[in-house]
Amino acid sequence: MAKRKKPKGKGNAVGVAPISEVMGFKVLGKRHPEVAELLEEDAPEIHGEKVWTSSWLLLDYLERIRMVRGTRVLEVGCGWGIASNYCARVRGARVTALDADRCVFPILALQAEANGVRIPTIQHKFDRIPLKVLKQTDFLIGADICFWDDLIPPLLEMIRRAMRAGVKRVILADPGRPCFEDLAALCDNEFRSLLIDTDTKTPVKAEGYVLIVEERKG
Repeated sequence: MAKRKKPKGKGNAVGVAPISEVMGFKVLGKRHPEVAELLEEDAPEIHGEKVWTSSWLLLDYLERIRMVRGTRVLEVGCGWGIASNYCARVRGARVTALDADRCVFPILALQAEANGVRIPTIQHKFDRIPLKVLKQTDFLIGADICFWDDLIPPLLEMIRRAMRAGVKRVILADPGRPCFEDLAALCDNEFRSLLIDTDTKTPVKAEGYVLIVEERKG
């Protein structure tokens, strides 16, 4: 796997403009008056202040795979819930959004209202997701959630618990941070996994990786 010197990808108006319509759903950006008010009054504390670029790598991958209506999706480290809204609105999935930072949930709720969908939320850390929730999940997805070395152990434990609980597929996207590459290497040792070097030009130009984990080896 080729090493990236730094995460790549540049944003555009999507996620910044008051409202954008992309890929069949709506995205409220930082300039939307209600989003701006929430960011001012109760700002997210764990990097939930914007739409992160790898969300579009994740959505580009999801666009290419089969997802039947009613698929149970859990978005971890959901932030503003861009992937959650896409899955619920465009793919007809039954979505739950999880984040350790409760401050992102009001923004996610605005996104869901704009898209006419209902997305329940749960506040938990990665390695403490209730087993009941994992057992009710088909696809576990996330983007830009491995940004510190300290996050590798809890993310690996999350994936282990997800596989034991019967989650069919874990799908994680990242711009190419070294810690994410380390997580992918650990997954390759334990699971049947695939790391895809990918890019997208719409609706945002982005480059990075998508990690897919499906089951344990052996």
